[in-house]
Amino acid sequence: MIEKYFTIFIVISIVLIFSYFMAKVISVAIEMFPYSIESNIYNDFVNTFSVKDLEGFKPTTEEDLNCSKRDLLVSIATLCIFILFVHDVYFFFAILGFTYILFTLAAIDIKTRYLPDMLNFSLLWVGVLMAMFDITNITLQESLLGVMIGYIGMSVVAFILGLFKGKGVICKGDYKLLAAIGAWCGYEPLTLILLIAIIFAVIFNSVMIKLDKKTKDESFAFGQYIALSGWLITVNSYLI
Repeated sequence: MIEKYFTIFIVISIVLIFSYFMAKVISVAIEMFPYSIESNIYNDFVNTFSVKDLEGFKPTTEEDLNCSKRDLLVSIATLCIFILFVHDVYFFFAILGFTYILFTLAAIDIKTRYLPDMLNFSLLWVGVLMAMFDITNITLQESLLGVMIGYIGMSVVAFILGLFKGKGVICKGDYKLLAAIGAWCGYEPLTLILLIAIIFAVIFNSVMIKLDKKTKDESFAFGQYIALSGWLITVNSYLI
């Protein structure tokens, strides 16, 4: 009995150490992408993470605080995924990658109102490859349909909203994000994902306006709600 509990303790400790390391990697990505965009110099992954180009870059105290919160969230998410999917090692690492990339995209969108193509397309192609090799529970055809319907569907929604609210309500990065999520869950849950994302956005921003934290005319990052909704529905679909 003691050996059993000791083994569990060791495994959980390893998972938490791994999650802490990945949280730091994610924090670096979150900080580097905005820096790369603002400097308007770097256009690819290698230059974004160049040591020379990052001279003088120092996170503020507020960013350090946000980093600590992100570390905690990443650790909690990693532990939950481990508990839920530890029985399938390949799928565990696949859904872990899905979670980390979505988390990074959401955090970058909150900070910069920008969703990097490199991360969106990485999420998309990894999802397609997972379906191709039967690691996820959808077929390759369903994955590709999810990509197409996700992009086209979001384009239609953006066009309709644009007729009433004007341009810029939903950006093209949001199209690509929903398409990437479609590569992981297929086309069927996309309507529900988008609906839940809109509900999250309406509720959260209504509360913020009520608390005078923002104005009615102030824009918000919609990508974070797509990421949260997409993660919840996709993970749930794999548990059923």
